[in-house]
Amino acid sequence: MIMNGNYLDEMILETIKKYEMELEREKPLEYQIRIQDKTVELSARSIYMDISMRLPKYFSVKSGDETVSGYLIKHRPEIIFSSGCGSVNFTFDRIEREYGQQIIKELIDLMRQRYPQNTIYDLGKGKLMNQEQEFYWFDYKSFAIDSDVYNLLFIFPYNDKTVVGTFKCAFRNYSDWKHYILKMISTIEYKSKGDSC
Repeated sequence: MIMNGNYLDEMILETIKKYEMELEREKPLEYQIRIQDKTVELSARSIYMDISMRLPKYFSVKSGDETVSGYLIKHRPEIIFSSGCGSVNFTFDRIEREYGQQIIKELIDLMRQRYPQNTIYDLGKGKLMNQEQEFYWFDYKSFAIDSDVYNLLFIFPYNDKTVVGTFKCAFRNYSDWKHYILKMISTIEYKSKGDSC
């Protein structure tokens, strides 16, 4: 049976697929996610000596001179977790600032001054799993030579400092990643409670 140029069974399958995707997005983060119809395994990865976060297992770790320029905080992030081709990555930097929501507002103002062409989308906060601490984030679109880039910038406390993290991927893939990224951030765990704030 054809309805408005589409076969009814195709419409039903498409509806089922959308429903299954929504169910997947609502589930707590486990150790496998689906990105572009591929299974990506996650594991607790050490960010700093006493902090871990659930990240893709296959991402390699780079630091210092191995990293590339083009980041808001520094030209070379302290730590970068990168996919094999380098098109998807997480970066982490510590800044000498006491943690607080005002840092996100300052980073947005800084970005608007330096990169007015970027488009900011959402601003939000979440809760770190097993912690009483909140994290703050915003996402935005930036531009590269070969494609548009989706970015999600987030902050969380580390001793008397603040960690600024970023996630980047091709803009065309952001809908696959965004809901998982926020869940991954919530898995940040401190080895001892004394180091959390």
